[in-house]
Amino acid sequence: MFNKSQLILLVFGLAVLFSSCEEVGPLVTREYDETFSDIKEIEVTGKYLEVSYEGSENETVVNLNSYLEVSESSDIDLSFRKSGSKLIIEVTGDQNSVNFFNFGTTNGGFISLTGPEDVKLKFTNNSGSIDVKYVKSERIDLQVNSGSIKALALNVEKMNLKASSGSIKADGLVGDVEAQVNSGSITMKEVQGNVNANASSGSLRIEDVDGTVSGKVNSGSMRFDQISRLGDLTVSSGSINATNSGLGEETNLKSSSGSIKIQTPSDLSKFNFELVANSGSVKVGDQSGSKRLEIDNSSDITVHGKASSGSIKIFN
Repeated sequence: MFNKSQLILLVFGLAVLFSSCEEVGPLVTREYDETFSDIKEIEVTGKYLEVSYEGSENETVVNLNSYLEVSESSDIDLSFRKSGSKLIIEVTGDQNSVNFFNFGTTNGGFISLTGPEDVKLKFTNNSGSIDVKYVKSERIDLQVNSGSIKALALNVEKMNLKASSGSIKADGLVGDVEAQVNSGSITMKEVQGNVNANASSGSLRIEDVDGTVSGKVNSGSMRFDQISRLGDLTVSSGSINATNSGLGEETNLKSSSGSIKIQTPSDLSKFNFELVANSGSVKVGDQSGSKRLEIDNSSDITVHGKASSGSIKIFN
């Protein structure tokens, strides 16, 4: 089955493989407990670790508790330093070179931070999760490549949440939110502020927003409930469904392939409507049309909508 040269190469390859496995060695743990004072900003690069921050109105210092589980020969470590009022925490070392021959054994651990509510955060992860709660600040930036983001009870003027592949879940936010996933889902509820959410492939589900909600989904669906004002909403392949959601100056609804259905408490007579459905019906309240419906209520606000393949329905 194998000639002599192939057998030699096979044996040599196995020898290299097993020698590499021996180099990995058993797992060891590394623990860190540190306290930092006078911190106004925290920057974390967690790579594959779970990263969390919990603020408290009674806390004045930042407490770091971290745990690493790595192979004995690994150069992975946790570095932390203070630069003025900024705390910088970073996982160092090459994870990939360790895991290549690490049959079924993965590096694990976490970075857990507690501290004051009033702090600016910038957290970045490759494949670990990020969990932040009870923070008041001017700005927060949370980003993961492959993982999840959870945000709870944040009072922040500007929030940037980004997951390349994974999910974003947020609850109880005060401030404007920019959220983006390339492949995954965005779920939000109880937001006091404007929301702009985008998903290349996935879904948006947003509830109870006192502000304007805008967004774009290339392949997936949008579902909204109890939104003060619907803004510019676009879905390339999928549907837009909203209940108990208001219309406003920015309302512009577009679907390339799918239906648009809006149940609103807004007074329909207070708006003009310019709606087009290339393949389907159009209906606003009791008025309907085939493919196109224009209603002039002598209003300063016009609601626009277009469905290339599907129907449009706006009603109370």
